[in-house]
Amino acid sequence: MKNRIIGLIKEKCHEHGINPDNLWMLTRHQYSILISRVLIEKKFNLFILVDDTNGIITGDQPVVNAKPEIINGEITDLVYYFPLSNSKALLITQDSEIDVHLNEEQRDMYNKVIIENSEDQLYSDREDILKKYLLY
Repeated sequence: MKNRIIGLIKEKCHEHGINPDNLWMLTRHQYSILISRVLIEKKFNLFILVDDTNGIITGDQPVVNAKPEIINGEITDLVYYFPLSNSKALLITQDSEIDVHLNEEQRDMYNKVIIENSEDQLYSDREDILKKYLLY
């Protein structure tokens, strides 16, 4: 999110002698408040997902929209996924009920979303898990 926003304002900032990274330091709190307000108003629910295989990975963009639905260039569905450890992740969704125990297919889907949204880094405490996804 930071890199996308800075990319949008970079040229204008430089025209005015402003460092966009410094601007982000000031505005990120406003984005956090805005996102929190939307989550509360739209009645999002929080779930702790559990992976019994300890195969959850994370990256340098740990919070991602796991199921973006894009219509006419606008994101219409938000499902935030945030890995907490190698066996647990937070899911923020408007769904009222979900199965919190991840099967292998679901875990792989979430891990691939993390890979697609990561810029440079992926993390796991197991080398075999990372090697599996390096081939992706």
